[in-house]
Amino acid sequence: MSAAYQPGTVAMVRQFNAENERRAVRVGDLGWHLRPCSDAEDQAGLDFVSDALIADVRPLVVLDLDDFQWAALVLRNPKIEAMGTRTGIADQIEAQTKPPRIPEPVQFGVVEAAADKSPGRHKWVRQGDLWWNGAAWNTWDALIDPTLIREGVTE
Repeated sequence: MSAAYQPGTVAMVRQFNAENERRAVRVGDLGWHLRPCSDAEDQAGLDFVSDALIADVRPLVVLDLDDFQWAALVLRNPKIEAMGTRTGIADQIEAQTKPPRIPEPVQFGVVEAAADKSPGRHKWVRQGDLWWNGAAWNTWDALIDPTLIREGVTE
């Protein structure tokens, strides 16, 4: 029954002889990755269940993906990727759960961000059309996930 679902399907699944349903994401054509109930269970690797052990599947219509960021991490796992799951599904989940990019601050605005060729996050100050972190210049588009620290000044 559960083999009919596409990789990336998010559902509530119930294993045979289990009383409770658990949130899961379909991986490859082999089974389901269950959301861990506890950190201990996650560390023990008790998270993959084959189709043969699934009694019920109830697909979810996901309207609020804030609680499903774990599904994107599951789909990016190299072991699961080898089972045939596409990382494009993970990209879609991340795109829907990631907050929108902040608008570019005005002159002398300050943000904290990573950059393509700069390890870690740094404070960047806007000067003209470029951004300066004390060691390198960058464009706004090259800053990764900027967080606003100070808006800047208007003329």
